[in-house]
Amino acid sequence: MVIGDSGFPFGSFRFVDLSGVMALAEIDGKKIRLKNGAAETVAYREAKSSLPVRIMTAVDGGKPRLVRQSSWSIDLSQRELVFLTPGAAPGLVTLRHFIDSEAG
Repeated sequence: MVIGDSGFPFGSFRFVDLSGVMALAEIDGKKIRLKNGAAETVAYREAKSSLPVRIMTAVDGGKPRLVRQSSWSIDLSQRELVFLTPGAAPGLVTLRHFIDSEAG
């Protein structure tokens, strides 16, 4: 997967939904709706710690299902690619994180 630096700068998270279900990612109060195959980047201008994160899914237009709740951090010398892939049961997703750090 080739992603240009302008679309995925250091200091950002990029969510990619490969799960087959509609997903909602909420990070630091920003809500991101992801259809299957969609991707979105959330960039920060300064390092942040303890960012509240919630990942939810919605199957067949039903009520969102919380599948993960956590706190993440981001540094301006790193970027994190987050794949949402099919989970063990319908409506669940698995998260795969890849972190790229600038050589410094």
